[in-house]
Amino acid sequence: MATTATRLSDVIKPERWNEYTTEDSTVKQAIWNSGVMVSNELMNTAAAGGGDTYSIPYWKDLPDGEPNYSNDDPADMATPDKIGAGKQVVRTAQLNNAWSAMDLAAELAGSDPIARIRSRIADWWIRQLQSRLVATIKGVYNANAANDNGDMAFITDTPFDATAAIEGASTMGDRSDEFTAILVHSAVRKKMQLNDLIQYIPDSSGGVIGVFRGMAVITDDGMPVIKENGKKDRYVSCLLGGGSIGYGNGNPRVSEEVDRIPLAGKGGGQEILVSRRSVVIHPLGFNWKGTTESDVSPTLADLELATNWERKYNRRHVPLAFVVAPIEADTH
Repeated sequence: MATTATRLSDVIKPERWNEYTTEDSTVKQAIWNSGVMVSNELMNTAAAGGGDTYSIPYWKDLPDGEPNYSNDDPADMATPDKIGAGKQVVRTAQLNNAWSAMDLAAELAGSDPIARIRSRIADWWIRQLQSRLVATIKGVYNANAANDNGDMAFITDTPFDATAAIEGASTMGDRSDEFTAILVHSAVRKKMQLNDLIQYIPDSSGGVIGVFRGMAVITDDGMPVIKENGKKDRYVSCLLGGGSIGYGNGNPRVSEEVDRIPLAGKGGGQEILVSRRSVVIHPLGFNWKGTTESDVSPTLADLELATNWERKYNRRHVPLAFVVAPIEADTH
């Protein structure tokens, strides 16, 4: 079996008095730390259950309209209203990754690469989940543009500012004050900082968080940038309300295991660490259609496809909105 392992060429053989330091990934964990992804029992059940999809039924709200007006005619019978129901289909993703190292590499390096790998696995998975969340947000944006006339988005050629954010939030009608976070590309955040649009307040951990119009500012460079000939690049920002993204964590049969190949490296030995996850990341009010799935579980590219998503809730009940705007004005 051909494997990729940490070999002598991948390590530095230090002098005895030197020790390894670490270089952590530069990928930010702001999305995860913000609490935008909310775990709940239904999503955990979906992630842990058999099969690749899970239906979550829901009751619709009571229909709007005027009440009956009472009279004294015993033959004038009121007609009762009824309540409707629907369902959301969520998709489970079965994910795994493996890392390996040759024993001789560890011995000559004076530091154990497997120990380093083990210490970074949790953060590595968080970065993967963030990537899947951003891809899901892209898919929702694309589906809204394709199927619902873009009624969740405010698109402008005017540079991003507070007015654009207000217009985006207003696509949710009289529930526009329910947004608690805004997810932006770092170029948009820089524009916000230059225009003094972000306030910094202490958080519970002793650090500070950036806040824009009462919304926590989250930055991820995976957010879409729309390029059109003759126009400035337009950046897609996403406003998120509480509970807008559901997250579920399942229980793979063997979530972590270590394998050894003693004869690898001509008997020097090889160690392999495998990590598995079963997860659900699902936007509130949407249905996974699964029209295009290029693997056993949806890839990042699959999550971005408009054809894989369908909105089930009324627009006002989906706490997501988009602002599509450049950061600089066109010069012509």
